[in-house]
Amino acid sequence: MVVNGIDPTLFEDEDGTVYFTYASAPRIYKLTDDLSAFDGTPVTMTLENPDTDPTHHAARCSGTDLGAEGAVMFKANGKYYLGAADTYEGRYSSCMAIADNVYGPYRIRHEPAPCYGGTGFFQDGEGQWWCSYFGNDTQSPFREMPAIVKVGFSDDGTVYVIKQ
Repeated sequence: MVVNGIDPTLFEDEDGTVYFTYASAPRIYKLTDDLSAFDGTPVTMTLENPDTDPTHHAARCSGTDLGAEGAVMFKANGKYYLGAADTYEGRYSSCMAIADNVYGPYRIRHEPAPCYGGTGFFQDGEGQWWCSYFGNDTQSPFREMPAIVKVGFSDDGTVYVIKQ
């Protein structure tokens, strides 16, 4: 077994360095240049200000993590974003935190797109950001189907859905 977690993801930084992470109290692993192995010791993700509200976590989460599954990592506007799916106020959503460094510490855990679990974030050729997701929630407008929505970034870095 490589790690004791599920739903891993890869993230390639602007300098070409590739990182591996996963949900459920993730560690961030740097990969070797040829992507064949981990390069050095993994760094355990920490939150500066953990969200300990029990209504923002599934029972299987600790309250000091991002979520239990569906890891996602990307960089936008010079900030690193790390997230995972969790149960947030009864919704299956991806929760996200922000850092200035790939290894953190991460801060401002938030729910960028309510009901949107299993997310991926990407930028189109015109610079607009999008969130792809699987609507696996009874409150989702697209139940058990994939979809994409436009997203933006607040002044504090938090991600939000752009209403159309």
